[in-house]
Amino acid sequence: MFARKLFTRLRIWQLLSLGMLMFLAIGVTWWHSTTHCGFPHPTVSVTSPLNRQVIDIHTASQLDMKLEVSGVQRTRVAFSPDDQYFVSLGQAYSSWGKNNPLEYPSHCSVTWILNVPAIPEFELRPQVVSNNSEIVVSWVWSAPEFQFSRQGNVLAVNNTQKQIIDVSTGEELDRLNWDSRQFSSNSMLFSPDGRWLFTATDRRILVWNAATFDLDSVLEGHTEDVRGLGFSQSLVSTSNDGTIRSWDLDTGESTILYQGSPQLGTSLAVASNGNIAISGIDYAGVIDGVSGRELMQLEPGIMEFSPNGRYIMSYRNDEVRIWDMENRSFLGLIDEGGDSRVMSAAFDPTSQLVAIAFSHALLNIYSTDGDLLSSYQVLQEGEITDIAFSHNGTLVALSWGSDDRQRGGIHFWGVR
Repeated sequence: MFARKLFTRLRIWQLLSLGMLMFLAIGVTWWHSTTHCGFPHPTVSVTSPLNRQVIDIHTASQLDMKLEVSGVQRTRVAFSPDDQYFVSLGQAYSSWGKNNPLEYPSHCSVTWILNVPAIPEFELRPQVVSNNSEIVVSWVWSAPEFQFSRQGNVLAVNNTQKQIIDVSTGEELDRLNWDSRQFSSNSMLFSPDGRWLFTATDRRILVWNAATFDLDSVLEGHTEDVRGLGFSQSLVSTSNDGTIRSWDLDTGESTILYQGSPQLGTSLAVASNGNIAISGIDYAGVIDGVSGRELMQLEPGIMEFSPNGRYIMSYRNDEVRIWDMENRSFLGLIDEGGDSRVMSAAFDPTSQLVAIAFSHALLNIYSTDGDLLSSYQVLQEGEITDIAFSHNGTLVALSWGSDDRQRGGIHFWGVR
C-alpha cells in the first residue's frame, strides 16, 4: 500500500515537472523571439541611375550596380511574377544567440519585401517582415524556401510556422495548420490556375485551398519521402522510392510516370513544354511529361530549364553544364577553376544568357553556348548566395552573406 502511494506521488510529481518544463520552454521561446529577433530596417543606397534597357548578349558587358540593400545575412532571392515586388529571405544570429555560451546558438529568420517600381524614383522603402519566433539551430543553417502565388500577391514560406504573407503589406495572413517541422525541401508549389498550394511532408503531399489555406486533401502513394514537386501535364512528384508520379487531382490517384533508382529526386525541374528533368546521386535525365520516356541523359546536379524550354543546365560543386534539348546536344562545360564553387545559376528571361555566381563573390555572365561575356567582382568579402533575373530582363539581383553569417544584403545590377 505504501509503495503504491509512493509510486502515485512520484508519477504526479513527474507530470508536474514535465508541465513546468513545457511552460518554461514556451516562455523562453516567446521571450527570445520578442526580445532577440528584432532587426532594424535594412539600409538602402542608390549607386547609379537605373535605365530600363534589357540585359542581353550585347549589353551584358555594360553592367553596374544600381542599388544596394544592406543588413543581415541573405540566402534566397526572387522577383514576383509581375516584377512588382522583390523578396529576399535570410537568417542571422539572435542578439542572445550570438553571445550565449551554448554550442548551438539560436538564429532568427528575416524576410525583406521590396517595392521594385519605386527603384527608378529612388523612393524604395524596403518592408521587413521579422519572423520572430523562427528559431533554428546552427547545424541546419539554411533559409526557408518560399513561393509566390501565381498572381504574385501572396507569399508562402516554408518555415516552421508555414506562413502565408501578404506581399503588398508584409502582414501575415495565415499559417498552414500542420506540425512544427518545415515541409520537405523543394516541395512548395502553387497550381497554375492558382486554386491550390501543394506541400510535401514525409511520403505525403498536402493539398491546400489557396483562397482559405485550409487543408483540402492528402495525396498518398509514394513509399519513401517526397523530394520534389512540379507541374507538367498535371502535378508530378519525385521521391526516394525512385519514382516520378503523376497525380489526378480529381480522384487523388497517381500513376508511375517513371521508375528509376532510389535517391532519384534530389533535383526536379519542369520545362514550359512539360518535359521533366530529374537528378539523383548517380543519374540525371530528361523525360517526356506525358509518356515518361527518357529523352536525354545528363550529368547529376541542380537542374534548371531556360524559360523557353529549349536549354537545360545542371550545376554542382565547381561546374555548370548546358545542353540544347531541341538538338539533343551538349553545348559546353563552365568551370571557373581553382577552389571556386558554383553558388547559384540562372537563365535570363530571353533564354540567351546564363548568370553564374561563384563562391569568391564573382558574377559571370555567359551565352547559352558557354561563351564568357562579362565578369564582375561584386564583393570584397563574403560570398554570393543566390541570383535571379527580373522577368522583364532589366535587372539581375544577387544576395550575399559575410563569412561570419552576421552581415549581408542584396545588389541590383543593370545596364549602365
